[in-house]
Amino acid sequence: MRSKPSLRRAIVAAATVLSLGTAAAGTALATPNGTANARSHHYGIKLMHPGAAAGGAHTAASANTLSLQTSNTTGAVSPQPTVYLVFWGSQWNSNDPAGVQADMKGMFGGLYGGSDTWGTVLTQYCEGLAAGTTDCAGQGTPVAHPASSPLAGSWVDNASAEPANPTAGDLANEAAKAAAHFGNTTQAPNTNAQYVIVSATGTHPDGFPNSGFCAWHDQTSTSYGTLAYTNLPYIPDSGAGACTTLTDGRLLSGIESTETHEYAETVTDFWPTTGWYNSSGGEIGDECQQLDAYLTLSTGTYDMQGIWSNQANACVTQGGSSSPDYSLSASPASGAVTAGGSTTTKVSTTASGGFTGTIALSATGLPAGATATFSPTSVTAGASSTLTIATSASTPAGTSTITVTGTSGSLSHTATYTLTVNQTGTGGITNGGFETGDFSGWTTSGASTSIVTTGAHSGTHAARLGGTTPTNGDSAAAQTFTAPTGTTTLAFWYDTVCPDTVTYDWATATLKDNTTGTTSTVLAKTCVSNSGWKQITKAVTAGHSYTLTLISHDDNYSGDPTYTLYDDATVS
Repeated sequence: MRSKPSLRRAIVAAATVLSLGTAAAGTALATPNGTANARSHHYGIKLMHPGAAAGGAHTAASANTLSLQTSNTTGAVSPQPTVYLVFWGSQWNSNDPAGVQADMKGMFGGLYGGSDTWGTVLTQYCEGLAAGTTDCAGQGTPVAHPASSPLAGSWVDNASAEPANPTAGDLANEAAKAAAHFGNTTQAPNTNAQYVIVSATGTHPDGFPNSGFCAWHDQTSTSYGTLAYTNLPYIPDSGAGACTTLTDGRLLSGIESTETHEYAETVTDFWPTTGWYNSSGGEIGDECQQLDAYLTLSTGTYDMQGIWSNQANACVTQGGSSSPDYSLSASPASGAVTAGGSTTTKVSTTASGGFTGTIALSATGLPAGATATFSPTSVTAGASSTLTIATSASTPAGTSTITVTGTSGSLSHTATYTLTVNQTGTGGITNGGFETGDFSGWTTSGASTSIVTTGAHSGTHAARLGGTTPTNGDSAAAQTFTAPTGTTTLAFWYDTVCPDTVTYDWATATLKDNTTGTTSTVLAKTCVSNSGWKQITKAVTAGHSYTLTLISHDDNYSGDPTYTLYDDATVS
């Protein structure tokens, strides 16, 4: 792996190209639960060339060809791009003059599927092949084109104001703080997650704009593993035309162009410098700074910076030259059944690069006594199939990871589905997925309890405690059960929508061991604006009687109603 020079995405003011220099990173401080180690230089430069043409494909010399720098099987690329937007500081509460927050959410909300022809360029790059590789040729682990939005979560970290002049170390610490917030506290989820730290208006992260960059991306070492993150300043503060070659005066174009540059470079050089570079040490976006184009996604029209395509030997803004391929996904990605029962999931395919083939589907990793049936057994590109997993009375309790494989000629891709089988007979949680459409097996109390059919973690139903309009006090659902023989773990999923603070509103849950008379809080009081689905687990003792109580609390204030969805409560 060759040494890479310091790279930062440059900004030009008054049509003057600034000369770039290495901006020293500040010393990282320990976050409450993860220590971030900032590096002395960062990656991702964009020199501005006023007046450059926008749109189309810009060819370049073969020296621009990207090659894989290492044979690493992790960290060279992000095979399943996953984005977390972090809007840092209480300044975001009432001060976003350009509408950056909504714009970034909208852009990432549309970077998937057939409408996103820009992102398909990335699928030609991979990891796990020999250093020096320039064409993956269907080998290695490629970047998948997302079948759904890569935006896994967004968070306004408004507990305190962002510093006026945060250092690179501060930014690395904020990335570690975000990983903890989203529950990504091990390396596994952080092998695809990129944390985009969006600074507030009026701030100057790592010296922006006087340091001569628009943004940069990097990695940081924490107790949660190695994290990929981006320093994305509030670029509209520099005015229309900053950080883009487009000259129509649109204020948000610069931050869109900049973040598409950093996103593509993070996906193809996830942990710098193990990914894809040209012979001059440039990444996928560095050599295409002169190219911007407006592209329409399913969520709107955005300024997408050109990126380098080895297959087209050019800077492009659309992936028409990518090899025909497809991706596979399962939704929901998990489910639970009682032994003897069955569950279903939708297996979807997404075509890229003009793929038109037929994909044969199969499943492996089933527990004993279980069968998998696809309807239909093969699909054309872009179509879906229903997978039914049926268990027998003899299927053992436990959790299995089922691998769904789609094969078309020499191409083969997989998706995973997690199946939890609960024992029959006395004990265990009844109706833990609320798929009866009611609270059978549960005792409800308080202000508002209901079953909803949208937004479930798996299946088609979930419990909603609290409401979309204000409620007063606790809304609760409780069930008393006996942990069956051979079981050791209680698990459930929650998704809270809490626009207030934990002082006034929250989600919480308790588990009382009726056998020993002890009660534990398995979900501490939690209040975030949109948590997304999170799993809680707790050890249980087989044969003991327990009472699980799920709670959502709202203070009845008209401006911030709070509710929590609960789903898939199991004992295994």
